[in-house]
Amino acid sequence: PVNQEVAVSVTLKNTPQVMVRLFEINTLGYFQSQKRPLNTDLPLDGWVANAEQRHDGESSPFLRYTRPFRFPELQGKRGAWIVEIIGGGRSSRALLRRGGFSLLQSNGPGGDLIQVLDENARVVTNAVAWLDGRKWEADPKDGRIQIPFTATPGRRPIVLSDADGRLASLAEFEH
Repeated sequence: PVNQEVAVSVTLKNTPQVMVRLFEINTLGYFQSQKRPLNTDLPLDGWVANAEQRHDGESSPFLRYTRPFRFPELQGKRGAWIVEIIGGGRSSRALLRRGGFSLLQSNGPGGDLIQVLDENARVVTNAVAWLDGRKWEADPKDGRIQIPFTATPGRRPIVLSDADGRLASLAEFEH
């Protein structure tokens, strides 16, 4: 759930100092350009971290220990972030996702009807769908998005977003 505390536990050894960097991902822009699921292989060169922490490690180079790194700034927020942990000459990454969208699809008289659901299976009435570069907005009365039938049916990636583009998810759409 979005209101829970966010923490990443890492097992460390021979790391006198650990740097933890948090990068927020523009999910709408990513899904529109990449049309593939998020992962940790994003090139972060040139990105500015949204948050950065420095921690002192254990003094013994022989001791292996597990340490949680907490991110209170993410409590109550929805979106996606990459956590980069650097220490002892090594770097590791983790992908954090909080919230997301899925879709229910049905046929209507003028095309396919989509209802966008949030992570709690509630209908998102101000949802937006991006398909083949076009933006389709939900009907404010029932929250459904109507996408006209096409002459070239098939499976396509569709980007589902809230109205302001703050959170987006990638889904499969049978058109």
